[in-house]
Amino acid sequence: MPSAAKVMGTVFLDAEGLILAEFLEPGQTITAACYVQTLHKLHCALRDKRPGRNIIILHNNARPHIGSNGKDGVGSSSTPLL
Repeated sequence: MPSAAKVMGTVFLDAEGLILAEFLEPGQTITAACYVQTLHKLHCALRDKRPGRNIIILHNNARPHIGSNGKDGVGSSSTPLL
C-alpha cells in the first residue's frame, strides 16, 4: 500500500536561488509527456526569472529524454542541453 505522505517533487535552482519547484499528485509517475511539460515550465521560468542569460541545462540521470516524445519536446526548446 502506498504511503500517504510521499510526494514526488522536482526542484530546479541555481546559485541565485529557486527557479522552479513542481510536485506531482500522489501516485502519479514521471512519463515522457510529464517530463516535456516540466521542461516547458522550466523554460518559461528561466525566461521570466533570469532574462537575457545564456542557460545550459545538464541532464543528470534523466531517462525520459531518451524516448521519442521526450526527444521531440526537449529538442524543440531553444535552451542548449548537455
